[in-house]
Amino acid sequence: MLRSSSEMCGPVLPMSEKKGSVSSINSELSLEELNIPEATLHYRIVAMYTRDDDMKLLFCEGKYDQAISDNWAVFADSADEHVSSEGLYGVTQRYLSLTEENATPGLLEIFKSFESSSDNLTGCNKTFRISELKTKNQHRGIIMVDGPMNEFEVWFEALLLSEAQLDTAAMPIVETPEFVKKTAEAITNLFDREMRNVTHDDMWATKGRAYFTSRIEFFVSRRATIEACLPAFPCKSSNTMKVAGSKPDKGEELALRRLLAFSKMVRELYEPGLKIWIVSDGHVFSDCIGVDDSVVDRYGAELKTMYRQITKEDTIGFRSLPELFTSRLGAFKKEYTENVVLLHYLNSEIKPDAEVCREILMCGCSTDPSILRSMIDANDAAKIALYRGFSRFMFEDLAEQPSTLNMSSKARKKLASKVAFEMIKRNEAYSNLVGLVLPYHLRLSIHAHNNSGPKFGIRLLSHDKVRTVKSLSLEELQSSDDLLHIPTPWHNCVVDLEGKECYYVVKSKVVKDAMATQDYAGEWVEGTYGEGGRFHLMHVSGGNEDFSEMSSSFEMSSGAANSSDSEYPSSVAEEDIDTESSAGLLTSVTKQLAGIALNGEGRSNYKNNNNNNHDNKAIVPKRYGVLFDVALRLGDIMSVMEALSLVHEKYQSLDIMLIACDKNAVSGAFAGVVAAFGNIPLYCVEEAPKFDVLVVPGTVKSNGRLSCKMCKFINEQHEQVMHVFGAGSGSFILSKAGVLDGLEASVGEKRKMVAMRSYENVAWVNKPWVRSANVWTSSNASSTMDALFAFIAEVYGDDIGCYVSSSMGY
Repeated sequence: MLRSSSEMCGPVLPMSEKKGSVSSINSELSLEELNIPEATLHYRIVAMYTRDDDMKLLFCEGKYDQAISDNWAVFADSADEHVSSEGLYGVTQRYLSLTEENATPGLLEIFKSFESSSDNLTGCNKTFRISELKTKNQHRGIIMVDGPMNEFEVWFEALLLSEAQLDTAAMPIVETPEFVKKTAEAITNLFDREMRNVTHDDMWATKGRAYFTSRIEFFVSRRATIEACLPAFPCKSSNTMKVAGSKPDKGEELALRRLLAFSKMVRELYEPGLKIWIVSDGHVFSDCIGVDDSVVDRYGAELKTMYRQITKEDTIGFRSLPELFTSRLGAFKKEYTENVVLLHYLNSEIKPDAEVCREILMCGCSTDPSILRSMIDANDAAKIALYRGFSRFMFEDLAEQPSTLNMSSKARKKLASKVAFEMIKRNEAYSNLVGLVLPYHLRLSIHAHNNSGPKFGIRLLSHDKVRTVKSLSLEELQSSDDLLHIPTPWHNCVVDLEGKECYYVVKSKVVKDAMATQDYAGEWVEGTYGEGGRFHLMHVSGGNEDFSEMSSSFEMSSGAANSSDSEYPSSVAEEDIDTESSAGLLTSVTKQLAGIALNGEGRSNYKNNNNNNHDNKAIVPKRYGVLFDVALRLGDIMSVMEALSLVHEKYQSLDIMLIACDKNAVSGAFAGVVAAFGNIPLYCVEEAPKFDVLVVPGTVKSNGRLSCKMCKFINEQHEQVMHVFGAGSGSFILSKAGVLDGLEASVGEKRKMVAMRSYENVAWVNKPWVRSANVWTSSNASSTMDALFAFIAEVYGDDIGCYVSSSMGY
């Protein structure tokens, strides 16, 4: 399979050619430029199947699966007549030659089709090669048109038999036809309503729906988890005019949450649920789009981390190109593909292991050249649209590539068309591989297929919560007309626009241009635990304002002091707190706190109130961990401390500790605060002792971002403590950390829409304060005090609650 550089070149198509002109493509594509001079193993495969020990066919999938299923008796009857020989890797082979006795019209049609579509198989002897691998519960097989097999093909055949996900086919059918039909229809309707992308030539109603339903029935009849695959999440585009960076951001987060939400809906209809496999195609195309292989690896690792931070459920799985080949790479020899030449048009880092996987992919699964040619000659609309879409995308992206900056527009168009055709070949090969390795999975796609099957286009970003736009014009937020991809996170960035109830997906250049005008002020907000980064913008009336003063919905700010949702009592209002001279404000609580320390120090002020109505034998919280960070409201911290000091004085000896991400970062005035509290110890999250109650204050409005480490700490602690107390906008921090998933939480009316949009797994209620499970939340500063007194009354007794509230002037 030696290929020279000239053979590998793609078509030279001027971008100015009339849209839809097929002749212009044909005139540029010689057969040599299809650069796959012989049929690959994939092309010769007729079908994959599984059977039991009694030769009963359990499952069959492939180009000619119906013909094989209809004529399975021919293969079963010939099993004893043709002795299998065991080859390499535990795979056995036998051969079935068609004769006058066993040649059925269906089987003869298979060979007729092969002979007419490829010069490589003309004159073949009408013999099937049947290879099988026995597992603990089934015999897996590949039927192909017989022909010479080189070492690579023998190895690749064994790889397919071992890696193909076929175990579900061996499961017995246990559900009634009525249940299967009803459930499959319900799930199909759900997919149609919630996820399916509709195209102008859509064939869902006439063809695709029935195909989709039959796939669902396969799993439901066996009461197995429904499995789907989605080739997506490759890496961020290298074009900085499209994306904000190379890491997964808010776009990926929203996409993952949408897939999770759909899986949850399926589980409500069908208890075994749905698992979606993201089969990343990053390494398939990375060298074509100018992205380093190491960047693809890092993006994939960070995406998995983001998913684990969002949920602990095993609803989404991840597999990349290298991971599809893992089981047999140990037996792979480099000389198998040493004659394979892959063109690299752009200067990106090439990792040897990723390159080998690309070579294996193209060597084993490339589409036969005559088939590609026939698609173009036949004016295949899908292939032509894909080619033109890739060409346009690459023309845009090449403008930002360092190696092409000095190219003329004409030269860049020419290069874009070559890269585009290489990408089409890679896309075809990867699609073929996925079909072989995941043969009965629902095949979802981010491309706009006509939904006739087997692939179905999905809306990866919710239309209800996300709008894809090409402009941030206040007069009209225009819809995007991107026809290649259904809008995806890796070609765009996400904008949170102040005052709007949805996110906007747009090219990063649009955001940067908007921020350069007098109409918008904004900033990039880094992601934290389970939440991706995004741009936050606000429209500035009458000119550019200081963006640091604006209220960011996603910075978990409690808002301005004159807001009815955020008013603090005058004694602890944030606007009254000067963090550089806070000694005066702390005086009132310092004396009361002076005796509180860890390990029993300073308990001389302890007084047991025997008249309270709380059960003295009950286990009550004694150790409090209070988060302490420069991003958190001092007012919240001091209000809680003051109340706890009164509990300590009147009823129950308490241990209180402050917990920070970095003790060294808490300096200056904040270090003074620690000292003013009277020997209250300060710990970093790594060394914090165990405690009974975690107190999470709200954030200040200008820099209310907590580190990923702090969010992780909160998530880990909430299941170990007796209570979690969120003060004010601390509920947003708890939501970010995943503590409130599935629970009720308090939110003010003004921030309810923001909260529901940002954290949809939380049941937000417009109440002053809420206790849900062991988590307490409040909607604003005043409500925080109400919640705090209710908390104290519940755990220490009504008398203590009344004492604390009256002592604090409430």
